[in-house]
Amino acid sequence: MDASHLARFTRPPDALATFGGTEALLGYTEGINECGVAIAMAMVPMEEYDWHTALPKKPPKEGLLFSIAIRIALEICESARSAAESLSSIPHLEAFNFLVADPSGDVFVVEAASWGCEVRRGTPGEKMIITNTFSAPFAEQRHRWADEMQARLTKTLSGLRERALRTAWTFAGSSPGGLDEGAILALLRMVAFDYAEGDTTHTVWSVCFNLTRGTILWSPGSPHAHGFEDLGKLTPSSDTG
Repeated sequence: MDASHLARFTRPPDALATFGGTEALLGYTEGINECGVAIAMAMVPMEEYDWHTALPKKPPKEGLLFSIAIRIALEICESARSAAESLSSIPHLEAFNFLVADPSGDVFVVEAASWGCEVRRGTPGEKMIITNTFSAPFAEQRHRWADEMQARLTKTLSGLRERALRTAWTFAGSSPGGLDEGAILALLRMVAFDYAEGDTTHTVWSVCFNLTRGTILWSPGSPHAHGFEDLGKLTPSSDTG
């Protein structure tokens, strides 16, 4: 699979320092800031897409790209709560799930679409995973899964998602004392998608944020073929000069 990706650190003078992975010029597909706030996303395919541009064929009249929304939240928010509020307060161009967490243990899921947003907060010790579908109550606000192409895509994603989730829950359930960093990286390798294994999609890169230590572990390709490199910690913008 031909794909370009970029792992980028930013230290703007008037905002929080950030790190993120991206295929875009400005935004992030996931990232972390100097306060330890981390955001990840999962696309929810509820539109008919132009696959040459990777954008909806009939986008709403207003809304931000998910990648720009993530970067804005990371640059201005010092907690998971404020990041979830930021993501849920803006119009969105596409449908996405966002997972937001910080070192205090706060975890939020933001379900975002052109018609609105819904925020769910995790409870202490609860496992929070986002996938390529909305929760039933939120999805019922818009019945937009009728297109045949979308039905095929949903079926494909469902099979891949179920495999990854089943592996994740089994792995987590066998570690009652909690997952250490090595176990988490092993899990990321296990649930990565790979054309070589017959998957219909591919993991272009993988990243793990250790919010307790503030470290970034990056795999510049599918974890099946690449190891994770420790990129260290973010340096706050105020420390650079």
